Amino acid sequence: MTSSRRGGPLVLLIAALVVPGAARAYPWMIRHGYSGCGVCHIDPSGAGLLTDYGRAQSELLMATRWSGEKAEEASPSADFGFGLFKLPEWLFLGVSYRGGALVTEANGLYDSRWITMLLDLRAGLRIGRFRASGSIGWLPTAGQGISVTSKDANNIVMRELWAGWELGEEAGLVRVGRFGLPFGLRNIEHTSWVRSVTRTDINVNQQYGLGLQLGSDKLRGEVMAIAGNFQISPDQYRERGLSGYVEAMVAPSVAVGVSALVTRAQIGLGGSVPVLRQSYGGFLRAGIVPTLGILAEGDVVLSQGLGTGVLQTSSVTWTQLDWEPIQGFHLMPAFETWKQYGDVGGVATGEWLTLDWFPWSHLELRIDVFARQQPQASGTTSSLGALFQIHALL
Repeated sequence: MTSSRRGGPLVLLIAALVVPGAARAYPWMIRHGYSGCGVCHIDPSGAGLLTDYGRAQSELLMATRWSGEKAEEASPSADFGFGLFKLPEWLFLGVSYRGGALVTEANGLYDSRWITMLLDLRAGLRIGRFRASGSIGWLPTAGQGISVTSKDANNIVMRELWAGWELGEEAGLVRVGRFGLPFGLRNIEHTSWVRSVTRTDINVNQQYGLGLQLGSDKLRGEVMAIAGNFQISPDQYRERGLSGYVEAMVAPSVAVGVSALVTRAQIGLGGSVPVLRQSYGGFLRAGIVPTLGILAEGDVVLSQGLGTGVLQTSSVTWTQLDWEPIQGFHLMPAFETWKQYGDVGGVATGEWLTLDWFPWSHLELRIDVFARQQPQASGTTSSLGALFQIHALL
């Protein structure tokens, strides 16, 4: 790690950006006619371990075609371990590593460092209608809400551990355990305000509970009864409540949805009274043409310290274009807003530009450049950053 100068605003910026990464789902796959996620992922919500079909599509639809010819079948190297290990049909395995170089500037303070975001082993079972999935991993830093151990560094982490029963062929799933909150786009930019302000990113905001997912060609949805994050203690800090979404296909490559989340904690973060937290919003996924898609989400977030009489209201938006001029190479500009409680100086804005390349089915190379402007009573705070990532999947 190298650093030229440090300060309070920069530390806050780094803390917001250096959130551990996770195996990823891509909402822009709707451009290829995939409205749901369960066909490619063990988790029907789309995050985590890939099925054999999902691994095949990662080569056929997502990776660069170096020969220039369209393949009809994936090669054996798309399988686990590059096809060197033959797994039984009921077992799914995956190993993911994600690391990146982060360079940031805020208020004249600069920092650069290498980040190990993810090193996870994932396993899944599909035996008849029984389905299960779990992960175990390592992080060199504190593991936050995903930590199994509680050391200042070098922690064992677990993002998911659940078991469920399929209700029918692609019809739905009931499950219990630890998994991601069903809310919004579930976009992979976990530091975007729509994910961080609503606390619904797919990296560290998993909860324990009971979930019901239902789906069809035209309509899908999921609801979760949240029992809390048992990897956080003491118990009074655990949030309990409900989260869910409903999404409808209104055209062959256009889906619109609504989300809701309501939780209550006996003590809120940084507070001393019970807190009721709510988020409500809508989202859009659309394939404009086969090489161009759009993702959009807007949410209202409410937070109330019970007994204080104060209701804090904020709102967040996210709009992102995905252009794939050559298979496997994506150019993705995005714009976000955050209207904070009190509106002390106006609406905060953020601009992103992402270059994402899948040269092979087991490799992703990504560059995110971002700029944010957050108005304060004393003036606008600006920050710039660039994150260069490598994601290798076994």
